[in-house]
Amino acid sequence: DVFVPGDQPRGVGVEFKDSACVETGVIIFLEIQESAADMGKDFCITEGGVQGLKATTACTKRISSNWFGSDRVFFGDSWFSGVETAVEMLKVGLHYSGVVKGGSKFYPAARIHAEFDPKVREKQGRAPAKRGDAVYLKTTVDVNGTPTVLWAIGYNEPGVKHNGSQMIKKHVTSYGTSVTKDGKPSTISKKRICVNEETGIVEDVVKIVPCPQQILDYYGGSSGIDVTNHLITAIGVHDAWAARTWWKRMFAWLLSVMEANAFRAYTKLGNHPSVSHREFTNMLSTQLMRNMFLGGAAGRRSQQKKRKAGGEEAGGSDEDEPLQHEIFRVHEHTQYSGDMAAQRTCNICKQRTKLFCASCTDQSTTIGGVFLCGPASGRQCIPIHIQRMMIRDHMM
Repeated sequence: DVFVPGDQPRGVGVEFKDSACVETGVIIFLEIQESAADMGKDFCITEGGVQGLKATTACTKRISSNWFGSDRVFFGDSWFSGVETAVEMLKVGLHYSGVVKGGSKFYPAARIHAEFDPKVREKQGRAPAKRGDAVYLKTTVDVNGTPTVLWAIGYNEPGVKHNGSQMIKKHVTSYGTSVTKDGKPSTISKKRICVNEETGIVEDVVKIVPCPQQILDYYGGSSGIDVTNHLITAIGVHDAWAARTWWKRMFAWLLSVMEANAFRAYTKLGNHPSVSHREFTNMLSTQLMRNMFLGGAAGRRSQQKKRKAGGEEAGGSDEDEPLQHEIFRVHEHTQYSGDMAAQRTCNICKQRTKLFCASCTDQSTTIGGVFLCGPASGRQCIPIHIQRMMIRDHMM
């Protein structure tokens, strides 16, 4: 669930509902939230329509529609979750697991809270609930004429500032109630800072707490989209652009989504787990600014020069080699070799410069050549040259 805020009071914000791959964190589906009337015309009609589904359930079915019948598990937060959502997902060949708020229709929240209520347990002669205790409640629902079991799970996981009711994590799930993994009880590690009573030294302590496997799966899977959303916010193209219309702001946000998706795929699928987001962004920016993957006439000329210098075996066809704008100092030019003070006139701004583009310059002669001012001059001659080459190659 993503909201791209706008500059108030102009109202250029856009809200999306999205789904992402659990394994990679790549966002694989986006849906723009429109008016109630427009959303009512979409697939999986919302409340008041033919199917009579709630807006949350209808949205869940839409963003998972590409995977109907695949028997996959969809994890959803409290906005999507509910008994009706889990049942509807089962009808289309998908499982569902998600955290539920107390007010969800048909969900036995009161029964779960009573299970952990100290007063109720005291009246029943039972000891207070311990951290990590869980309760499982099941019901049978009709799924396309087949009785199917649906589970409600309550998990006692107290927080520092929570009251009694908020300590209980409530989930609805349709894919089993196993509390073990590989034959061993499922647990979660909690890091705590404690004072050693004997030495008085502050120490890091790891506590092992029992935890149902379904809840471990949920928090392990749902965190993927949260990390990707954080990366999108960190990139912040939609914040850098002063957009005054919603569609421009949405387009800028989608650029951030593409960059975040590319990073997640690069690290997860490209076998580069140690590359940080900053390093990836720097590499991508450098490649885009230098046009390292641009083909066209200039790229073919660069490849032809390399083959002439190293023989025909040095490369494949003219289209194989991407254009790489390589910037060197003028004294590295074949015709000016050794002259450390050599300068030429910039092709863009006509100022004197000590740099040239080796990819676009014939070094066998002093006639012509592409000489450019560098970033230290404060001018944008190199980017302008690259843009002009892009335009010319696309026009040819």
